[in-house]
Amino acid sequence: MTKNVFPWIAIAIGFLLILGLYLSGAFTTPEETALPLLTVLFMSELGAVVCAGGAFFATQTWLKQRGDMASLVAILLATVEAIVLLGIGIMIWHHNIPA
Repeated sequence: MTKNVFPWIAIAIGFLLILGLYLSGAFTTPEETALPLLTVLFMSELGAVVCAGGAFFATQTWLKQRGDMASLVAILLATVEAIVLLGIGIMIWHHNIPA
């Protein structure tokens, strides 16, 4: 796997994790989720790290090849997915852990 391919794999993994979190009921009340809390948190944080890595490698590729539009799209998609997954993890942590 090269540095040019990893951002697209990271985007696909991030999309699948967001879809899995949505289908597991992570956005509902804690009593209605299909997966345990730590599993859902692990999925969101793993996806955020993988997508951040994808954005990093896509940025390196874009800096080497300034006219590469595919790298720019990969940067944007991976960054948005990383932010979304991090936000999901924070939301789940905030709503499931008593203060």
